[in-house]
Amino acid sequence: MAVANLALLHWPAAISPSTSQFLLDFININNNIIIIIIIIAIDITMLRLRRFFGRPEQRGELDSGDIGQDDWDKLPPPYSDDPTVTPNGPSTNHVPMDEATKRALFLRHFRLFILEILAFTFDADFSKLRAALGQRTLQADEPASILTELQRHCLLLISHRVRAMYWRIKNNQWDTVPVGGIYLINRAIIEPTAIVPVETSYALELIATYADHQCEPDKRGKTLVSYHEPRHLRRALFLSFFLCTPDFADTLRSHAKVISAVSPDERVRFILSQAQQDFERNLGLRRLPGVEKLPLAQDGMSSSR
Repeated sequence: MAVANLALLHWPAAISPSTSQFLLDFININNNIIIIIIIIAIDITMLRLRRFFGRPEQRGELDSGDIGQDDWDKLPPPYSDDPTVTPNGPSTNHVPMDEATKRALFLRHFRLFILEILAFTFDADFSKLRAALGQRTLQADEPASILTELQRHCLLLISHRVRAMYWRIKNNQWDTVPVGGIYLINRAIIEPTAIVPVETSYALELIATYADHQCEPDKRGKTLVSYHEPRHLRRALFLSFFLCTPDFADTLRSHAKVISAVSPDERVRFILSQAQQDFERNLGLRRLPGVEKLPLAQDGMSSSR
Protein backbone atom coordinates (compact mmCIF):
# COMPACT_ATOMS: atom_id res chain seq x y z
CA MET A 1 0.00 0.00 0.00
CA ALA A 2 2.91 2.34 0.74
CA VAL A 3 4.22 1.71 -2.79
CA ALA A 4 0.82 2.61 -4.23
CA ASN A 5 0.74 5.83 -2.23
CA LEU A 6 4.27 6.69 -3.42
CA ALA A 7 3.29 6.01 -7.03
CA LEU A 8 0.37 8.39 -6.75
CA LEU A 9 2.63 11.12 -5.47
CA HIS A 10 4.70 10.86 -8.68
CA TRP A 11 1.66 10.39 -10.98
CA PRO A 12 1.72 12.43 -14.18
CA ALA A 13 0.56 15.98 -13.71
CA ALA A 14 -2.32 15.28 -16.09
CA ILE A 15 -4.29 13.91 -13.16
CA SER A 16 -5.96 16.66 -11.19
CA PRO A 17 -5.19 17.06 -7.46
CA SER A 18 -8.81 16.19 -6.59
CA THR A 19 -8.60 12.92 -8.52
CA SER A 20 -5.29 12.08 -6.88
CA GLN A 21 -6.75 12.78 -3.43
CA PHE A 22 -9.76 10.61 -4.24
CA LEU A 23 -7.48 7.70 -5.16
CA LEU A 24 -5.47 8.16 -1.97
CA ASP A 25 -8.67 8.17 0.12
CA PHE A 26 -9.87 5.06 -1.70
CA ILE A 27 -6.63 3.24 -0.90
CA ASN A 28 -6.83 4.29 2.76
CA ILE A 29 -10.40 3.00 2.97
CA ASN A 30 -9.26 -0.32 1.55
CA ASN A 31 -6.49 -0.40 4.14
CA ASN A 32 -9.04 0.07 6.94
CA ILE A 33 -11.31 -2.62 5.52
CA ILE A 34 -8.41 -5.08 5.35
CA ILE A 35 -7.49 -4.30 8.97
CA ILE A 36 -11.08 -4.86 10.09
CA ILE A 37 -11.27 -8.16 8.21
CA ILE A 38 -8.03 -9.30 9.86
CA ILE A 39 -9.37 -8.37 13.31
CA ILE A 40 -12.60 -10.28 12.64
CA ALA A 41 -10.68 -13.33 11.43
CA ILE A 42 -8.43 -13.30 14.50
CA ASP A 43 -11.40 -12.86 16.84
CA ILE A 44 -13.38 -15.72 15.29
CA THR A 45 -10.29 -17.94 15.33
CA MET A 46 -9.63 -17.22 19.01
CA LEU A 47 -13.29 -17.87 19.85
CA ARG A 48 -13.19 -21.25 18.14
CA LEU A 49 -9.88 -22.13 19.82
CA ARG A 50 -11.35 -21.23 23.18
CA ARG A 51 -14.34 -23.45 22.54
CA PHE A 52 -12.09 -26.28 21.30
CA PHE A 53 -9.83 -26.24 24.34
CA GLY A 54 -12.68 -25.51 26.71
CA ARG A 55 -13.32 -22.62 29.05
CA PRO A 56 -10.73 -22.27 31.83
CA GLU A 57 -11.81 -23.91 35.06
CA GLN A 58 -11.40 -21.91 38.22
CA ARG A 59 -12.17 -24.06 41.20
CA GLY A 60 -13.57 -22.06 44.08
CA GLU A 61 -13.81 -23.23 47.66
CA LEU A 62 -17.18 -24.87 47.05
CA ASP A 63 -16.25 -26.41 43.69
CA SER A 64 -14.59 -29.35 45.41
CA GLY A 65 -18.04 -30.74 46.11
CA ASP A 66 -17.38 -30.83 49.84
CA ILE A 67 -20.08 -28.30 50.69
CA GLY A 68 -20.50 -27.90 54.42
CA GLN A 69 -23.29 -30.03 55.84
CA ASP A 70 -24.33 -27.08 57.98
CA ASP A 71 -25.38 -25.26 54.81
CA TRP A 72 -27.71 -28.08 53.85
CA ASP A 73 -29.03 -28.58 57.38
CA LYS A 74 -30.44 -25.05 57.28
CA LEU A 75 -32.45 -25.71 54.13
CA PRO A 76 -36.07 -26.85 54.26
CA PRO A 77 -37.50 -29.72 52.21
CA PRO A 78 -37.30 -30.72 49.44
CA TYR A 79 -33.55 -29.94 49.66
CA SER A 80 -33.13 -31.36 53.14
CA ASP A 81 -34.06 -34.94 53.95
CA ASP A 82 -35.12 -33.89 57.43
CA PRO A 83 -38.79 -32.83 57.38
CA THR A 84 -38.37 -31.08 60.75
CA VAL A 85 -36.06 -28.44 59.25
CA THR A 86 -37.53 -25.03 58.45
CA PRO A 87 -35.86 -21.78 57.38
CA ASN A 88 -35.98 -20.67 61.04
CA GLY A 89 -34.54 -23.89 62.47
CA PRO A 90 -35.90 -27.24 63.72
CA SER A 91 -39.64 -27.52 64.21
CA THR A 92 -41.63 -30.00 66.26
CA ASN A 93 -44.89 -29.21 64.48
CA HIS A 94 -44.39 -30.49 60.98
CA VAL A 95 -46.16 -32.50 58.35
CA PRO A 96 -43.89 -34.89 56.39
CA MET A 97 -43.65 -33.85 52.75
CA ASP A 98 -44.98 -36.47 50.35
CA GLU A 99 -43.21 -37.33 47.09
CA ALA A 100 -45.72 -35.52 44.86
CA THR A 101 -45.26 -32.29 46.82
CA LYS A 102 -41.48 -32.63 46.58
CA ARG A 103 -41.62 -33.08 42.81
CA ALA A 104 -43.89 -30.04 42.46
CA LEU A 105 -41.54 -27.90 44.54
CA PHE A 106 -38.46 -29.02 42.62
CA LEU A 107 -40.24 -28.22 39.34
CA ARG A 108 -41.41 -24.80 40.49
CA HIS A 109 -37.97 -23.88 41.82
CA PHE A 110 -36.35 -25.05 38.59
CA ARG A 111 -38.57 -22.71 36.58
CA LEU A 112 -37.83 -19.80 38.92
CA PHE A 113 -34.08 -20.47 38.87
CA ILE A 114 -33.95 -20.44 35.07
CA LEU A 115 -36.19 -17.36 34.86
CA GLU A 116 -33.90 -15.55 37.29
CA ILE A 117 -30.79 -16.32 35.22
CA LEU A 118 -32.48 -15.39 31.93
CA ALA A 119 -33.81 -12.11 33.33
CA PHE A 120 -30.35 -11.19 34.59
CA THR A 121 -28.67 -12.20 31.32
CA PHE A 122 -30.79 -9.81 29.24
CA ASP A 123 -31.17 -7.15 31.95
CA ALA A 124 -34.94 -7.51 32.11
CA ASP A 125 -37.11 -5.25 34.26
CA PHE A 126 -37.43 -7.24 37.49
CA SER A 127 -40.23 -5.00 38.76
CA LYS A 128 -42.39 -5.90 35.75
CA LEU A 129 -41.34 -9.55 35.98
CA ARG A 130 -42.28 -9.78 39.66
CA ALA A 131 -45.63 -8.15 38.92
CA ALA A 132 -46.27 -10.66 36.13
CA LEU A 133 -45.47 -13.50 38.55
CA GLY A 134 -47.81 -12.07 41.18
CA GLN A 135 -45.01 -11.19 43.59
CA ARG A 136 -44.90 -8.15 45.85
CA THR A 137 -43.09 -4.95 44.93
CA LEU A 138 -39.41 -4.86 45.86
CA GLN A 139 -38.22 -2.50 48.56
CA ALA A 140 -35.44 -0.03 47.77
CA ASP A 141 -32.84 -2.00 49.74
CA GLU A 142 -33.72 -5.38 48.20
CA PRO A 143 -31.75 -6.90 45.29
CA ALA A 144 -33.42 -7.13 41.89
CA SER A 145 -34.58 -10.74 41.94
CA ILE A 146 -37.64 -12.98 41.73
CA LEU A 147 -36.14 -15.34 44.32
CA THR A 148 -36.16 -15.21 48.09
CA GLU A 149 -32.85 -15.10 49.92
CA LEU A 150 -33.27 -18.78 50.79
CA GLN A 151 -33.97 -19.69 47.15
CA ARG A 152 -30.88 -17.79 46.00
CA HIS A 153 -28.85 -19.74 48.54
CA CYS A 154 -30.28 -23.02 47.23
CA LEU A 155 -29.49 -22.01 43.64
CA LEU A 156 -25.91 -21.10 44.55
CA LEU A 157 -25.31 -24.46 46.26
CA ILE A 158 -26.84 -26.35 43.33
CA SER A 159 -24.69 -24.35 40.91
CA HIS A 160 -21.56 -25.28 42.84
CA ARG A 161 -22.64 -28.94 42.89
CA VAL A 162 -23.03 -28.93 39.10
CA ARG A 163 -19.61 -27.34 38.65
CA ALA A 164 -18.00 -29.75 41.10
CA MET A 165 -19.50 -32.77 39.35
CA TYR A 166 -18.35 -31.49 35.95
CA TRP A 167 -14.83 -30.85 37.22
CA ARG A 168 -14.51 -34.30 38.80
CA ILE A 169 -15.89 -36.17 35.79
CA LYS A 170 -13.64 -34.14 33.46
CA ASN A 171 -10.63 -35.19 35.54
CA ASN A 172 -11.64 -38.86 35.64
CA GLN A 173 -12.81 -38.70 39.25
CA TRP A 174 -16.36 -39.96 38.75
CA ASP A 175 -16.10 -42.32 41.72
CA THR A 176 -15.41 -39.34 44.02
CA VAL A 177 -18.66 -37.52 43.19
CA PRO A 178 -20.76 -37.41 46.39
CA VAL A 179 -23.92 -39.49 46.14
CA GLY A 180 -25.87 -36.62 47.65
CA GLY A 181 -24.68 -34.34 44.85
CA ILE A 182 -25.89 -36.76 42.19
CA TYR A 183 -29.25 -37.09 43.94
CA LEU A 184 -29.65 -33.33 44.25
CA ILE A 185 -28.82 -32.57 40.61
CA ASN A 186 -31.14 -35.35 39.47
CA ARG A 187 -34.07 -34.04 41.51
CA ALA A 188 -33.45 -30.31 41.04
CA ILE A 189 -32.51 -30.22 37.33
CA ILE A 190 -32.66 -33.50 35.41
CA GLU A 191 -36.16 -34.60 36.48
CA PRO A 192 -37.73 -31.15 35.81
CA THR A 193 -36.29 -31.11 32.28
CA ALA A 194 -38.28 -34.27 31.59
CA ILE A 195 -41.40 -32.11 32.08
CA VAL A 196 -40.24 -28.68 30.91
CA PRO A 197 -39.01 -28.87 27.28
CA VAL A 198 -35.47 -27.66 27.99
CA GLU A 199 -32.34 -29.60 27.01
CA THR A 200 -30.87 -31.05 30.21
CA SER A 201 -27.30 -30.21 29.22
CA TYR A 202 -28.26 -26.61 28.47
CA ALA A 203 -30.08 -26.26 31.79
CA LEU A 204 -27.02 -27.62 33.61
CA GLU A 205 -24.78 -25.12 31.82
CA LEU A 206 -27.08 -22.20 32.57
CA ILE A 207 -27.28 -23.06 36.26
CA ALA A 208 -23.53 -23.70 36.46
CA THR A 209 -22.85 -20.09 35.41
CA TYR A 210 -24.81 -18.76 38.40
CA ALA A 211 -21.83 -19.42 40.67
CA ASP A 212 -19.79 -17.06 38.47
CA HIS A 213 -22.13 -14.06 38.46
CA GLN A 214 -24.81 -14.67 41.15
CA CYS A 215 -26.90 -12.12 39.22
CA GLU A 216 -24.73 -9.23 40.42
CA PRO A 217 -24.88 -6.27 37.98
CA ASP A 218 -21.09 -5.83 37.84
CA LYS A 219 -20.67 -9.47 36.77
CA ARG A 220 -23.00 -9.50 33.77
CA GLY A 221 -20.02 -10.36 31.57
CA LYS A 222 -19.92 -13.86 33.10
CA THR A 223 -23.23 -15.13 31.73
CA LEU A 224 -23.45 -17.94 29.19
CA VAL A 225 -24.38 -15.45 26.45
CA SER A 226 -21.40 -13.23 27.29
CA TYR A 227 -19.10 -16.24 27.08
CA HIS A 228 -20.15 -16.88 23.47
CA GLU A 229 -20.27 -13.21 22.45
CA PRO A 230 -17.45 -12.28 20.01
CA ARG A 231 -15.01 -10.01 21.78
CA HIS A 232 -15.14 -7.14 19.28
CA LEU A 233 -18.90 -7.22 18.70
CA ARG A 234 -19.62 -4.08 20.75
CA ARG A 235 -16.66 -2.20 19.26
CA ALA A 236 -17.84 -2.42 15.66
CA LEU A 237 -21.63 -2.20 15.78
CA PHE A 238 -21.84 -1.27 12.10
CA LEU A 239 -20.45 -4.73 11.28
CA SER A 240 -22.28 -6.60 14.05
CA PHE A 241 -24.38 -8.62 11.62
CA PHE A 242 -21.19 -10.08 10.14
CA LEU A 243 -19.56 -10.51 13.56
CA CYS A 244 -22.44 -12.65 14.84
CA THR A 245 -20.72 -16.04 14.72
CA PRO A 246 -22.76 -19.26 14.39
CA ASP A 247 -21.96 -20.14 18.01
CA PHE A 248 -23.27 -16.81 19.28
CA ALA A 249 -26.37 -16.95 17.09
CA ASP A 250 -27.14 -20.49 18.28
CA THR A 251 -26.73 -19.39 21.90
CA LEU A 252 -29.18 -16.51 21.47
CA ARG A 253 -31.62 -18.77 19.66
CA SER A 254 -31.35 -21.41 22.41
CA HIS A 255 -31.99 -18.79 25.08
CA ALA A 256 -35.13 -17.69 23.21
CA LYS A 257 -36.38 -21.28 23.20
CA VAL A 258 -35.71 -21.63 26.92
CA ILE A 259 -37.65 -18.43 27.58
CA SER A 260 -40.63 -19.90 25.76
CA ALA A 261 -40.31 -23.23 27.59
CA VAL A 262 -40.02 -22.01 31.19
CA SER A 263 -42.35 -18.99 31.08
CA PRO A 264 -45.54 -19.76 33.04
CA ASP A 265 -47.68 -17.47 30.87
CA GLU A 266 -47.56 -14.98 28.02
CA ARG A 267 -46.94 -11.97 30.26
CA VAL A 268 -43.69 -13.43 31.55
CA ARG A 269 -42.65 -14.65 28.11
CA PHE A 270 -43.29 -11.21 26.59
CA ILE A 271 -41.18 -9.41 29.24
CA LEU A 272 -38.20 -11.74 28.78
CA SER A 273 -38.51 -11.88 24.98
CA GLN A 274 -38.65 -8.09 24.84
CA ALA A 275 -35.54 -7.91 27.03
CA GLN A 276 -33.71 -10.27 24.68
CA GLN A 277 -34.77 -8.23 21.64
CA ASP A 278 -33.48 -5.05 23.30
CA PHE A 279 -30.22 -6.84 24.12
CA GLU A 280 -29.78 -7.92 20.49
CA ARG A 281 -30.76 -4.47 19.20
CA ASN A 282 -28.11 -2.84 21.40
CA LEU A 283 -25.57 -5.11 19.71
CA GLY A 284 -26.83 -4.05 16.29
CA LEU A 285 -28.25 -7.49 15.54
CA ARG A 286 -31.47 -8.02 13.65
CA ARG A 287 -33.97 -10.55 14.98
CA LEU A 288 -32.68 -14.07 14.52
CA PRO A 289 -34.62 -16.30 12.09
CA GLY A 290 -36.89 -18.82 13.75
CA VAL A 291 -37.22 -17.04 17.09
CA GLU A 292 -40.53 -15.28 16.39
CA LYS A 293 -42.21 -18.57 15.41
CA LEU A 294 -41.57 -20.30 18.74
CA PRO A 295 -44.61 -21.89 20.42
CA LEU A 296 -46.40 -19.77 22.98
CA ALA A 297 -45.76 -20.40 26.66
CA GLN A 298 -48.17 -22.58 28.56
CA ASP A 299 -49.67 -21.91 31.98
CA GLY A 300 -48.10 -24.24 34.48
CA MET A 301 -46.61 -22.49 37.49
CA SER A 302 -48.31 -20.83 40.39
CA SER A 303 -47.14 -17.27 40.81
CA SER A 304 -47.54 -17.33 44.58
CA ARG A 305 -44.38 -17.42 46.63
